[in-house]
Amino acid sequence: MKTTFSFRWIVNAAVAAGLAAQVQPMAAANKANSPSAAVPSAELQEVAIPQSIFRIPKSPKEGRDPFFPDSLRVFGTTTTRTTNAAPTVVNYTLKGLAGAVDARFATIGTTGPGGSALSVDLAAGEEREIVTSTGRVKVRCLEIREDAVVIEAGGMRRELRLRAGQ
Repeated sequence: MKTTFSFRWIVNAAVAAGLAAQVQPMAAANKANSPSAAVPSAELQEVAIPQSIFRIPKSPKEGRDPFFPDSLRVFGTTTTRTTNAAPTVVNYTLKGLAGAVDARFATIGTTGPGGSALSVDLAAGEEREIVTSTGRVKVRCLEIREDAVVIEAGGMRRELRLRAGQ
């Protein structure tokens, strides 16, 4: 007679063997925990969990930002440079006026980087950023008169007049 084992029979045998192996230690543990066995029991002690404290460092010696280690932002200090040099004044000149009376344009000249001459055409109310020898400056044309222009450059108002003969 030929005997064949099916897959289901093998799985059932493995599960039964595993359950039998687990039942034996559990039975031994139940005997040890019975009231007749006098085993001293340890009481549970409550453990104090330390609380996290986060302190902002005042200097690089006390700590640093782990995500931006080269940043000085954490220390709350900013570097400011003070100089005794007077601020440089940019000279603006009115080169000319053009256009009809109701739509006039003013040509304003200044010195750019490297000493090059720059000129900008502005209408009344128009604002442009121009590059001067001291850096970028916003220039706004406030009013165009018959022979003069009122501008605001770098927060200062100035009136530019046409030179005689223009």
